[in-house]
Amino acid sequence: MHLGFITTLAATPWGGSEELWSDVAAKALQEGHQVSIFATGWQKISPKLDELAKKGAKLHLRPQNFLGSLNSKMLKIQRRIKDPVLALKKSSPDVILVSQANPTDLVQDPRMHGFRDFLLTSGIPYLTLFQLVPEFLDLSNHRRKCLAEILHKAKENLFVSQRNEEVIRKTLLFDGSGSVVDNPIGFSPPKKVLDWPSEDEGLHFAIVGRLSCPHKGHDILMEALGSPAWRERKWTLNLYGDGADEEYLKTMATFYGLDARCLFHGHVSKAEEIWEKCHVCLLPSRMEGTPIVLLESMAAGRPAVVTDVGGNADCVKEGESGFVVPAPTVQLLLDGLEKLWDNQQRLESLGESAFGRFCQLRGLDRSTSHVLSLMTSQLR
Repeated sequence: MHLGFITTLAATPWGGSEELWSDVAAKALQEGHQVSIFATGWQKISPKLDELAKKGAKLHLRPQNFLGSLNSKMLKIQRRIKDPVLALKKSSPDVILVSQANPTDLVQDPRMHGFRDFLLTSGIPYLTLFQLVPEFLDLSNHRRKCLAEILHKAKENLFVSQRNEEVIRKTLLFDGSGSVVDNPIGFSPPKKVLDWPSEDEGLHFAIVGRLSCPHKGHDILMEALGSPAWRERKWTLNLYGDGADEEYLKTMATFYGLDARCLFHGHVSKAEEIWEKCHVCLLPSRMEGTPIVLLESMAAGRPAVVTDVGGNADCVKEGESGFVVPAPTVQLLLDGLEKLWDNQQRLESLGESAFGRFCQLRGLDRSTSHVLSLMTSQLR
């Protein structure tokens, strides 16, 4: 079977939104399927895309603005596409999975309009996969209807959290097919929690992900930890990831007098390295799907403080495996952090509960193999 994968991600070369579809593509290749991938091209190709190409996937990488050129290394492993939709028509997959980094990409990003029209008119069966879904979607009536039509014509609509599905259904007034699937994690799940790190130097917090305040809420966290009460306590904030807001966040750390306590580590490829030294996962996000970094912290046996967006509250049980902040505001986050501080003696046991919750969620078996099965069960 010939499987097509369209990813709408255009803001960055790679992200958590790309892990599920790319794992499905890799498994499809392993099982002998033909795979075509349609993605945004960057001057530095993602190692994951490079690996898929080496395994036999046909990469159709469009320049970011459909006009720019691609470097020689990329041209060796891909076709350069002047008209990406024409390439999709020529390849004519048996079924297509459309992975949307943002839920409105197909109707709001002009670069995606050709793909949108092809999906609606080609007759090729397709599935949609929603990753990040903000709590509020600002859509014109025309775009809302268009997105609803895309969902209605899809063979299946997949969401990485129940909350995301609810937001989409309410926004689009959509009552068609939909189901929840799980993002994969970046390492083989351990059979027991990682050893609890030493607390001799105080608590080590970790916030993991792209340095983007509108998404991950780093600015909310900085302001909360810069409050008088928290400046008097013994802790270190470890920031993992890179992104456009790195300079701003370093300046913010200076502004709140937290320079020595906010450590910027950049991207770390092995999640285990993070949780071997850090005690608590902090996710003051303004929007989410179901964050892979949260699942990884749970798999390592670490409690979390999260905002109630996306699938965070499906993962973290209040007072059992961490603490859920009702909304991404400084005051509410301070309340959640205070609960954490008051429960320092219970943190290791909270982490054990987080590990148990992770095992329970993984037992649902709704990740890579399940999505591939949904794709291959579709017929023209």
